[in-house]
Order: sequence, then structure tokens, then C-alpha cells
Amino acid sequence: MVKFIAKNLAMVIFLGILLVGTIGIVSVAGAQETLPKGGDSFATAVKIEPGSYKGGAVESVEKEYFYINIKPGQQIKLKGTFIPAGYGANCVLYLYDENETRLDGEEYTSGPISAFWLPNSNRDLYKYYIKVGSTAGALSSYSLDVSLRDCYDAGSEKDAGDTFDKAIEIKGGKYTGYLAGPYKGTDEIDIYKIPVKKGETLIAKVTPPSNTVLSLGFYDDDRRLISEEIAPNRGAIVSNSVEITRDGEIFAKVVAEKGGENLNVYSLEVGTEGVAAVKELGAVKEDKAVREKPKIEE
Repeated sequence: MVKFIAKNLAMVIFLGILLVGTIGIVSVAGAQETLPKGGDSFATAVKIEPGSYKGGAVESVEKEYFYINIKPGQQIKLKGTFIPAGYGANCVLYLYDENETRLDGEEYTSGPISAFWLPNSNRDLYKYYIKVGSTAGALSSYSLDVSLRDCYDAGSEKDAGDTFDKAIEIKGGKYTGYLAGPYKGTDEIDIYKIPVKKGETLIAKVTPPSNTVLSLGFYDDDRRLISEEIAPNRGAIVSNSVEITRDGEIFAKVVAEKGGENLNVYSLEVGTEGVAAVKELGAVKEDKAVREKPKIEE
């Protein structure tokens, strides 16, 4: 009797595991949405939202056009995977701006193909076109993943602008910022506005990704350059400091000089507590170094 119960219990457990596994597979398979048929030109492009899509059959040299709207500070990422109908096919996935200028993507024999773009804050909303399909050979189907990543600077829910009037105001603390990688967007400059008081020493430190060169510049409230430091090599930490001789604001400008991947994620540390804070951030090693930094004159 005990053996019978144990055997039945084992069978129940096995069936339960099998059922859970089956449900899991179904839910993963069901995560892909059916991609609507795209337009045949930019003018007839079909609007889509972020998601994972399954596209239908595509004839040889046929392309489908879609478009998507995104906010400044959002990075768009595309990934296309293609299944040829016959021996092979040349597949294409390109991203274009609203002026129909090609931004990223490629034509490849098999795939997958990816595209990335991070715009600046020059507009309140951006429209991007997606062209996907074949340049030679038919496709039995394809998958298209469209995702948006929020790359808002300093936890502000927006992009730090590349002009002074669009600077994000921050105070002392540690922040995360985002800049586009080479040829992967127009967000190449972040500007921050920092309130300061006479007698303080403003210090800042930027830590870039290991393969990126960043610069850190200070500007006064008349938007004149006070000092600028450029990393000597990829991955080098950049520090800057200045003595404050009048109440006002300082602008800190972070620039992606060269290198990087699809996205450059950096940390920005800001302090305004004099020599002790400068030493803590590693900006200078002695009092003399602080005294030799540029000053904001009365």
C-alpha cells in the first residue's frame, strides 16, 4: 500500500512538472506579437510600438516600412532575425530619421541584424522609420524586436541637453548619465547646472566606460569656459575643480570625445565642500593643487 501511494505521488509530481514546463513554453511562445503588414514606402509606413514581433513571408527584394515615436533620452534598439524561404537570402534592417536619412543597421546574408540610436533633446518627440525585408531571395518569416531604454540623465526623467538653456540642475551627489556611442546617436554632450556659493570649492569626477574617452569642462554663469579636462586614454577617470568667488551657478559639460560601444554609461560625482571633498573624490592630492585651479573672478 505504501509503495502504491509513493508511486502515485511520484507520478503526480512528474505530471505537475511537465504541466508547468508546458505552460512556461506556451507563455514564452505567446510573448511574440504578430507584426502587421508594413507599408511599401516611407509614405505608407505603419506605426508600431515597442515589442517582440513575428513577421510573415517576404518576397525577394520586398521591403516593409514601419515607424515609431520616441522621446529624447530614450535609446531605440532593433534586432531582426530572418528565415530564408529557399537556399539563402540577403536580409536588410535599417533605421531612418524623419528626413529619411539612414542612421544605423545593415544588409546581411543571414543575420541577426541590430540597430541602435540615442537622440539628443533638440525635440520633444522623434519619429523614426524602420525598413526591414529582403534585397535578394524570399523569406519565409522573420522576427523583429523593438525596445526602448530610458537613458535619462541624473535621475531627472529627461535628457541633459547639449545647450546651456537645456541643462539639468543638480546638487552634490553621485549621478548616472548616458551618452551615445560612436555613430549611434546625437546625444554626445550632457550639460548640468550646479548652484554654488562664494568660498566653496566645486569639484567633480566623471568615471567613463573602460573603452571611452570623456571630457569634463566647467563654465561660469556667463557661459564662459573656466577649465576643461580631457581623459588621457580610454577608460581614464576625469576630475576637475574650481574655487568659487561669488554666488551663482557653474555649468558642468560632459562630452563623449571618442571610443565606446552602442551606449556610454558614466557616473558623475559632484561635491562643494572644499579640500576634504576634493581629496575624497581623488581630484587633487594637496592643498596647493586646489589653489592653482582657476577662479571665478568678481
